Order: sequence, then structure tokens, then C-alpha cells
Amino acid sequence: MLARLTTFLLACVLPLAGAVQAGAPAVEPLDLPGQAQGSVLATAEGFLLSWIERSGAVSTLRFAEMDREGIVRRRGEVMSGRQWFVNWADFPALIVADNGDWLGYALVKSDPAKPYAYDIYTTRSTDRGESWSAPQVLHDDGTPTEHGFVSLLPDGDDRILAVWLDGRRTRVGGGHDGHDHGGVHTALHTAVLTREGVVERRELDDLTCDCCRTSMARGQEGPVVVYRDRTREEVRDIFEVSRVGLEWSPPTPLPVDDWTMPGCPVNGPAITAQGPALIAAWPTQAEGLPVLRLALRDQGSWQTLPDLDRGQDMMGRVDLAPWTESTTLAVWLATEGGQTTLRLAEIGADGLPRWKQLIARLPAGRGTGMPRIAARDGQAIVVWTEPGVPTSRLRGALISQRARSN
Repeated sequence: MLARLTTFLLACVLPLAGAVQAGAPAVEPLDLPGQAQGSVLATAEGFLLSWIERSGAVSTLRFAEMDREGIVRRRGEVMSGRQWFVNWADFPALIVADNGDWLGYALVKSDPAKPYAYDIYTTRSTDRGESWSAPQVLHDDGTPTEHGFVSLLPDGDDRILAVWLDGRRTRVGGGHDGHDHGGVHTALHTAVLTREGVVERRELDDLTCDCCRTSMARGQEGPVVVYRDRTREEVRDIFEVSRVGLEWSPPTPLPVDDWTMPGCPVNGPAITAQGPALIAAWPTQAEGLPVLRLALRDQGSWQTLPDLDRGQDMMGRVDLAPWTESTTLAVWLATEGGQTTLRLAEIGADGLPRWKQLIARLPAGRGTGMPRIAARDGQAIVVWTEPGVPTSRLRGALISQRARSN
């Protein structure tokens, strides 16, 4: 059994208010492989971890199967290549189809002269990662523009539903590292990947924010996608589209922020199931102060919940995972004393946090990337990037339920 990192526990897994709050779970650091851009998925057997490793000009998407205690049982490689687009905010992940197939993707530059022109290449494994199909491009436009911020969801049998931000209408270049996106025209697209190929391609929203993550969850009637929309007047609020049968709804706003922002904040929403309902979280600065908002969709409509966090130290980059039938785990980033802090909370059915806890202290800057969380049967894993020289390192923590205090 791989040893837990005791020194890391003492340095990084700290209570948010100086002592573990009543009812908070046990948090234990994990010894993880990998360099950066980690993502994690809960499976029937445990967890499936993925990350990118770089060696010279070659980038490789790797995976590790982990048991419910977070112990790595098997490692493998998905695909590798040169000219990959490797970015702190937009990076690959894996998904497991309802029939057991695995599907992964990577982002590959389509024009070396344009730093933000890249394509989405997908690959499938029918034998749990032992072998992979030849990569194929998800979209069909052939333009040297941005295609990324992918969300994947099992869609019955071998079907995988994909949504992504698509820049095929872009006139000039743009990017993630600034707010000068005047020539970028980004839309929300979808398609379904099957063993036979890509089907059901369509555009869902013709104008969206350029580089905020998308997120997707299964609702009672079908998949629900949340993303940051964009109007001609530069209002960038959170919208949803949902599918019932084969029909997609028109874009509809979640509780309106009315946040006018001249450039993309690179800070999108997250959504997950909470029992029969859906819960979404997203950052905004509509009132001038950073706020992490929450909303619950039950019986077909979104209801505003109390804010999860607010204040100048709130950064966002939120992710969600179901914890119990009526509660959700949330992770997000904030700042404290010049450092980045990774925070964890359990959100009850009333939208109020049952507890909050600080998981890690990290250097300031974008190198920390986007934390990811997955949970199943009372166990959760959080993964994030710890920047370092000469290379970054993937870090993680195991979250375990324990008896709650009365």
C-alpha cells in the first residue's frame, strides 16, 4: 500500500476556522502520480484519475485506476503527441459510458501560428484502458479556431454526450490569458459519440463566453448543461440548455446576475445531481464583490440559494459532486495571506453549508489550475495541481464520511 504523506497532511490539510467543525468528514492526503491538469471520476470500483505529463515536446494523457481508499491499483496511457494545447483552465478528462466503454480526449493545436487554434481529439477503449482507438476529431468544421472546454456525460449504452465551446465563427485570434477577445465569436455545440462514430451534432447557443468551463449533469428528464453566456452588450450570466428525448431547449438563464464584463473571466459554473434535484454553483462579480452563488433546480425551475462564499478573497474555479441523497460537496479556490487556498464544504438541501474546511494552501497564480472532485458511496477525492520547479505535481485528498455529531 502506498504511504500517505504525513508531512503534506500537516502542511496542507488544515481546518478552515482553526478547528474541524462539527460533522466535518475525515480528510486524508493521497500520494498521487502525475504532473498537472488532473481530473477525477467516480466509478463502481473506486475512482478513475487522469492527468497530463510533458517530456520535451511530447505530451501524454495518462490514467490511474484507484480503489475506494484512493490507492492506485493500475496505471496506463490514453494517448500522446506533439503540438498539444496544454492549459491551466482547459484540459482533458475521461468518462465511462453506461456500457463500460472508456472515452478520453485531448486538445491538439491545428495551426502553430495561432496559439489558441486547437481541435478536440477523442479516443475510445472497450477494454478498460488496455487499448485505445485511433483518435478522431469531435467537430467537423475544419477551421483553425478554438474548440475546447469539453463536458462529457454517459448517454445510454455506448453513447457519450459531449458539449464544448466552439470558435468556428471567430474572425481573429484570442486567448485565455487576457480579456481582449473582441474578434472571438464562441458558440456552444454538442454531439454524441458512439462506437460507430459521431452523431447528432448541433449548435445549442450561438454566442457564449469564450473560455469559461461548461458543466453537465443528468436530470430526471435528461441531460442539463450549464455555461456562461454572453450578450452583444457583454452581459455574462449563467445559462442552461436541457434535452428531453432528442429535443434541446432554448438557452435559459439561471437566476440572473446581470454581470457586465468586457472580457472572459475564465471562471465558469459547475452542476451536479442532489437527489432528484440539480444544484449549480458559479462565481460572479455583478455587484463588484466576488461571490460564489448557488441555485437549486427542482420541479423544473431554478431557485436561488444563499451564497456559498463572498468577499475579495473568493476566487471561484468551483466544482461539485453529490455526497448524500440530499447534500453536495463543493470545492473552490480563495486567497489568504498571499496564498491560494483550496476550500471544501458540504451543502445541505436548504442550500446552507453544514461545514466548511480548508484543504490546502498553495502558491498564488494560475498554476494551481482548476480543482476537481468526484464522490460515491460516502467517499470523495479532490485533485489539484501544486506548482513547482522544475515541474508541477498532482495532489489529492480523500474525503470520508464519519459519524456526525449531534
